[in-house]
Amino acid sequence: MTDNNNISRKDFFKSTVGYFLDSYKEITSAAHPQKPPLKTGLFRPPGALTEEEFLKKCTRCDKCIRACEKGAITRFERPGSVSHGTPTLIFRKTACILCDTFPCASSCDPKALIKPDSKALVRIGYAVIFPNHCLAWQGGVCVKCHEVCPFPNTAITLDEKNRPIISRSDCVGCGLCLHYCPSPRTGVIILKNPDV
Repeated sequence: MTDNNNISRKDFFKSTVGYFLDSYKEITSAAHPQKPPLKTGLFRPPGALTEEEFLKKCTRCDKCIRACEKGAITRFERPGSVSHGTPTLIFRKTACILCDTFPCASSCDPKALIKPDSKALVRIGYAVIFPNHCLAWQGGVCVKCHEVCPFPNTAITLDEKNRPIISRSDCVGCGLCLHYCPSPRTGVIILKNPDV
């Protein structure tokens, strides 16, 4: 009986102290809230830092835009925006072909872009298939996204019916699948990684 009372007192003490500690954490976090990461929704060239760091370091010099051999990088024009003048990718216009030497990142003097060690380590975003819009998923014959993917059978595989399946962890978000998708309603989109 005594042991049970001692245990329950101990448990009561632990839960009471825990309650006050949790309350203290809530109060202090409310008084000093953590700033959420800055997100603009823009797709950056390969090797871009997190959006907040990228915007701090990017000088809007256009060197990466000029260095892009395929003209895939565009200057974002929106006066008054925090992103005005920064480089971005618009996949419908031109996708990133993942150049071997990453001239965009190599040309960036303030190091807002850091040259990736390999193409597979690029993280622009990731592709998502829309089965209702994808020709292959609608019973048609189309493997265009698989053909143009820099990592076929890794980032994009085909199932037993030749329908594309995307591996989010292996997709770099280059946008080639979206750019070349022949579906009139676009069977694939590129999304931003939540941590960039």
